[in-house]
Amino acid sequence: MSTLPRVLFLYDNRVSLTREVLLGIARYTRLQGAWFIERDISYYLRQKQIDFTEVERWHPDGIICLNLPTRQEPFIHKIINMGLPLIIKGINEPIKGAINILSDNDLIAHMAAEHLLALGLPHYAYCGFEHMLWSNERFH
Repeated sequence: MSTLPRVLFLYDNRVSLTREVLLGIARYTRLQGAWFIERDISYYLRQKQIDFTEVERWHPDGIICLNLPTRQEPFIHKIINMGLPLIIKGINEPIKGAINILSDNDLIAHMAAEHLLALGLPHYAYCGFEHMLWSNERFH
């Protein structure tokens, strides 16, 4: 009897991307074979560092992280040092040693501008986050 791959999925459930990623993972596992997925969002609510000892006890085969706050970077580097496969959609810079999911921020900005212009709104402004790479890329 084979055991299912154990994947730890850490995410912010306030982000709509999460639902789409979960649907994509579900489609993939139907084609490739089942995974056992452990979900954890509690660290977002507690505003604390992720407890690395919990992850070590769980013995995952890989980890998927979506929109982790910058304060979680020490956790990410511990995972990379463990040698676990890591897929990450960060909220700032891409992380070396992990598979990074990146947004096409130029395209997103272009689509937003086209949409506003199509609505007949030739004057608009962008309000973003000063220290977030994705936000700065969408501004330019």
